[in-house]
Amino acid sequence: VVCFPLPYLVPSRAPGAEVALSARRQRSATASCQRHVSARDTGAMANSEAEVQAYLDAHKIQGSVEEVINECVKAMAPDPHAFMAARLRAKAAPSGVKRPRHDQYELSVPSSGLALECTHTDAFSSTPFGGNPACVVVLPAADDPKTEAHANIDNEEWMQKVAREMQLSETSFLMRLTPSDQEGPPTFRIRWFTPGAEVDLCGHATLASSHVLWSQGHVPFSQPINFECKSGALRATRTAEGPEGEIELDFPEEPLAPIAEDDEDRARLCPAFGLAAEEVLYVGRNRMDLVAEVTPEAFARLAVDMSAVSKIECRVLSVTAVATPASLAASSAAAGPGGQAYDFVSRYFAPLVGVPEDPVCGSAHCALGPYWLQKLEPTLGGRAALLTRACSARGGDVRVRVGPADGDGRRRVVLSGQARSTMCGLLLA
Repeated sequence: VVCFPLPYLVPSRAPGAEVALSARRQRSATASCQRHVSARDTGAMANSEAEVQAYLDAHKIQGSVEEVINECVKAMAPDPHAFMAARLRAKAAPSGVKRPRHDQYELSVPSSGLALECTHTDAFSSTPFGGNPACVVVLPAADDPKTEAHANIDNEEWMQKVAREMQLSETSFLMRLTPSDQEGPPTFRIRWFTPGAEVDLCGHATLASSHVLWSQGHVPFSQPINFECKSGALRATRTAEGPEGEIELDFPEEPLAPIAEDDEDRARLCPAFGLAAEEVLYVGRNRMDLVAEVTPEAFARLAVDMSAVSKIECRVLSVTAVATPASLAASSAAAGPGGQAYDFVSRYFAPLVGVPEDPVCGSAHCALGPYWLQKLEPTLGGRAALLTRACSARGGDVRVRVGPADGDGRRRVVLSGQARSTMCGLLLA
């Protein structure tokens, strides 16, 4: 997690600005600071706090040292005192080294005062730099006066520009719809954008968004989160309280129907991936995606021609195979968490929406999960959940199970995995 320099946390160009924290975050931040205080040298702490106070005085900012440190905790700094001590060490560099004054390069918060939290989070991974990265942007709540005053942040054109700037497979935008003082699980509107287009459903960015909402204190760990999106209602829950539990996403099934033998997209598969016709075992399509099952040996030696893949009409093209030693040769992991065996493997391609190869596509499992559960059922011994490996360069693990039908007659697909945040900051444009 990136620790922000103080100018990122306190608008130094706004004299008289007050540091404002909600009571809930204030309590959480105070408890965190107390843990840091008990674990660190008192003299070093005093030096760090003296520097913060000098900064506040120099910039005529109202607010106590404790409030500023709390802002560091709010921004996910794991140890604000250690960060401030590092700044002191940097200032104590040899006298022959000329360093620019940090206030010459301060980040200017817009005069409107609107700065949006954004977090880079790796989904479907238990370690940083694995899984599928997403940027999560938290917008003002629907009942926040800033939402109406800054209508430019709640439109597709602006969101698309932000996603293009982030250059990740997905950027999600969250807006709380239920009042903050309402009891019970909150509801957020969620929208997802690739660098090239808005999409109707995205699993990994929903998992990343849920992780951010819980880990940054927007929602208590004990409460589930409801999402509203273009594909309907979604729900996120935790398998255990605290950051180590897996996150479960309740999505609608996207059933497949086999495509005809003479379908043009089926014919394009072989040259797109260097396959022989007999190596393609099944090709199916739903309203968004295409799924192709190939032999394990063919999966391990896919030769991707992205220009040919981009001619296949779909949102995401998943190439999948049963998990065997042959197909797992394409994976960086031979077994899942705790040594659990994988059931199937996949790679995901989405060039038509600006993502050549998606590291882990959660929503593709709304089709892959039911397909493989039906196919592997005789070998599962009653086991209801499958474990799958994404065989991209970053890799990733997804658990999937199929639940009962909802009121519309569509079965629900439950995807689960972990997430880790690697960076956080402020979006100013």
